[in-house]
Amino acid sequence: MPGGLLPGPDPALLAADADLDRVRRYTVTFHRLLPELLLLASCWYRGVTVGAPASLALDGRTPVEGPGPRGVPPEAVSIAPDPSEPGEDLARVYQEIRALHDHPRVLSYYRALGTWPGLMLGVRERLGPLARGDAYTAARDQVLARAAAAAATLPVPVVETEHAEEVAAVLALFRTRLIPALLLDTAVVLALLGEDTQVGEDASVVTV
Repeated sequence: MPGGLLPGPDPALLAADADLDRVRRYTVTFHRLLPELLLLASCWYRGVTVGAPASLALDGRTPVEGPGPRGVPPEAVSIAPDPSEPGEDLARVYQEIRALHDHPRVLSYYRALGTWPGLMLGVRERLGPLARGDAYTAARDQVLARAAAAAATLPVPVVETEHAEEVAAVLALFRTRLIPALLLDTAVVLALLGEDTQVGEDASVVTV
């Protein structure tokens, strides 16, 4: 990951009135799943927009060797977002993050962190300047390039639909905006909480 993106541990966040162990494990759960989702979205986007040569087509009838079912790791943690209306300060924080990433809605990860408003406010104050910086842009471009390169080596899904443009637009939203931003944001949060994160060299895979 380009230098300058990931901050050091933040003593103020480490002292926040929050279940930090649960927040760490929840963030790790998201962080480890997102590269796989990005690769999947990249493969489907390629299938919709480029099409598949017969030699590479994956049409559901040709068996493809793979690692087998992986399932949900036993250490995975979920935090259900509070369904009630957020207070004024928290609502403003959510909308600032949504606008920062040009997301159509506030993602559940941020709303789950809002279980602890003080923590969410602290994250936003530190994340905003980073997400507007050159290192963040470079990291996002790097992640997208690695995912696209990895997708190019895999069988291309054959997508039969009359709404290819609409499907491509939805996949593009996930591939270029939703998933990369959340992948980088979770890396930043983990760094603020003292966890070590890095981007793998093989395919935008981020490990903790």
